[in-house]
Formats: sequence, C-alpha cells, structure tokens
Amino acid sequence: MGEVEFSFIKSLAMMGNLSDQTLEQLSSELIKRSYRKGNFVFSQGEVVDHLYFVEKGKMEIFKSDANGKKLTLWFVEAGDVFCLANMYAEHSFANACCAEDTRLYCLAKKKLGEILASNNELSMQFIQCMSRKLAVYSELIDDFAFLKMTARVAKTILISQRLDEQNRATCSLSQGEIASMLGTCREVVARIVKKLKEEGAIDSEAKGKGTLIIVTNPDKLQEISESS
Repeated sequence: MGEVEFSFIKSLAMMGNLSDQTLEQLSSELIKRSYRKGNFVFSQGEVVDHLYFVEKGKMEIFKSDANGKKLTLWFVEAGDVFCLANMYAEHSFANACCAEDTRLYCLAKKKLGEILASNNELSMQFIQCMSRKLAVYSELIDDFAFLKMTARVAKTILISQRLDEQNRATCSLSQGEIASMLGTCREVVARIVKKLKEEGAIDSEAKGKGTLIIVTNPDKLQEISESS
C-alpha cells in the first residue's frame, strides 16, 4: 500500500466515515491509470470489471444510439467514484469518455467483492451511492417529462455551480456540455442563456473559445428552474 493511494482514498467524501483499516484494505488494491482527452474507459454494451475513482480530470458518462446521437447523463470530476451500477449490470448501459486528460484509480470487481463481503460499513456506503444514482435517474426522467427546456437549463446551471477564484458562483459546464446533458443543440442553450441573462438571473463572460456562465441571482434562477 502506498501513502499516496491511502491519502487519496481517505480524501473522498463517500469514504469519510470508514475506518483506516478499511481504507488501507481498499488502497492496497488500487491500480493507477492515465487517459488522454477523448479516450474511452469503457463503451456502452461492454462488460465493466473495475470500479473507478477519479484523481484528476473529468469523465463524461453518456448514452448513444446507432446514429451517433448522444445524451450525457452526468460528468464525473476529481474526487468522484463511477460505474458501480455498470459493474454489476450484465453489460454497461452507458459510455465513459475522458472530457479532459484524466488520471484514475481502478479497483477490480473481484477484489471489490472480496472487500465488500467482509466489510459491512463499506457495503452500506456503496448501497447509499447506488441509491443516490437511482434518485438522479428518476429526477432526469421527471425533468424530461415535465419541465420546459428553459427550466431544465436553469436547473442544470444551478446544480453545476461552483465558486471560482474570485468567489463568484459560476457554472462548471460549457454550453455544449449543457446541451448534451439535455438532449438538445448548443444553439438552443445559447438562446436560453441569453434570455436568462436578460432576466437578470445570470451573467456571462468570454472564456477561451466559449462563454463562462456566472450566477448573479440564484433565487431568480431557482424560480425559473421550477416553472413547468
């Protein structure tokens, strides 16, 4: 077991309540892998035999059809765990692609099974993790069925906001990423972002080749996100 692996596992939010003994057992089985932006960790329909912990970078988890149409389920960032549900399904129901250069720690399914069989506290943590993902799936279905696109864009901006170096609440997603998550095109998102800006809920500024969304009135944005 390396100190780096142990420190990383211990820093994860979902591992915060576990004993050092359990964390040491987990960290001793980890394998580090690096991927370039655009690389697939696994594809829809494949058998997944590892659990992944993101140390650095960002992963896009998405579904796609035979025509290349894509729906992003979520983005997985540093400190997150992914593919627990995929690992215990017969085949993966989604793709995992690196949205940035990414470094992962991998835990083999067989090793995870051995650890879970002898560790009730870790089993409970993973049950809670899968339950939260099921809740997310349920909310995605509700949003698709009942919310207009403007409300869905507002909600996506709200749940993805982060504080930047200037202590501003900014959206961690690009307009293209928001469009992919909502099953629409970037042009539609751009029009809605313009409308939200006109209504005083957000502001924006140029960032690289894209636009940074800044949440200026979270109450107004919340109100819009709840409109059906």
